[in-house]
Amino acid sequence: MDRERYCRENPDVMQPNSKLDPYGWGDWRAWEHYLIIGRPEGRRVYATDNDSDQTRAQRMAYDIAKRITKDSMTDREKIKAVHDWIVHHTNYDKENYDRGTIPDESGHIEGVMLKGIAVCQGYAETFDCFMYVLGIEHEMVHGCVDGDPNRRHAWNRVLLDDTWLYVDCTWDDLSHQVGKDVIRYNYFLCTESEIAQDHTA
Repeated sequence: MDRERYCRENPDVMQPNSKLDPYGWGDWRAWEHYLIIGRPEGRRVYATDNDSDQTRAQRMAYDIAKRITKDSMTDREKIKAVHDWIVHHTNYDKENYDRGTIPDESGHIEGVMLKGIAVCQGYAETFDCFMYVLGIEHEMVHGCVDGDPNRRHAWNRVLLDDTWLYVDCTWDDLSHQVGKDVIRYNYFLCTESEIAQDHTA
C-alpha cells in the first residue's frame, strides 16, 4: 500500500477518531484507516512502486518461505518454521524504542527482512506476510500488554483445526534481554485464555 499517497488523498487519516486512536499515529495508521474506514467507504488505495523496500521485503518473504517449508509439512510445522526464522533473524530495536526514536522501517516488514531489526509491529507484519504466502488463515492483533493501555503491542493469530491460536514472535525473542540469540515458545500457538493473561486485544 502506498501509505503516503493514501494520507495525502485522505487527510482525515491523521484526525482524531475513536476507532483509530488506539492504533497511535505512526505510519501504519494509514493501513488501519483503510481497513476500518476507507475500504467500507470505497476509498481508493494504490500499490507502492515495484522497486520499493516494502516490495523487495515481501519478495524475500516468498523466497524464504520456499526455503524453510515443504509441502509435506503440516501447517503447525510451517508456522513453527516461520516463527523460528523471524526470531532468529531479527533483533528487537530496543535502543530506538527506549529513546522514542523508532525509525519507520522498524515497524514494518522492511525492518525484519532488509535490516534484521524491528519492534512488535514489524515482527507481526512479517509473520502476517509469511502466513499469507503459505495460505494459512491468519490475522494481526493489536492491543496492549500487562493491562496497561499505554503499552501498545501487536501480535498474530492463526486458524488451526478450526481454533484460533496466538503467536507473539516479539515476546519469544529474548536476544535483546540476554545479549545472545535465544528463542522460547511461551507465546507460540497459545490459546485465547493463555494469551489473555498478559495480552489484551
